[in-house]
Amino acid sequence: MATLFDVLAEVEAQLRGRYVTRSRDEHLTADECAAWRQKALDLRDEFRGVGPDDPDRMVALIERWSGELSSPSTHG
Repeated sequence: MATLFDVLAEVEAQLRGRYVTRSRDEHLTADECAAWRQKALDLRDEFRGVGPDDPDRMVALIERWSGELSSPSTHG
């Protein structure tokens, strides 16, 4: 179970880092930057809400977040 959680934590950290980077993009409006910051906070909160005994939830989040990492919309 620890390995699965480690993968989840790594994917979450990468995606949250991407969101934080986007929130600092000087080409975005203040509202757009705030929206990216909120996405980072929401992601963190969702990660913190995952129980250690819920492997199905971990797999679902890994799949979803990995998809977001490969999405052009999260790239600056």
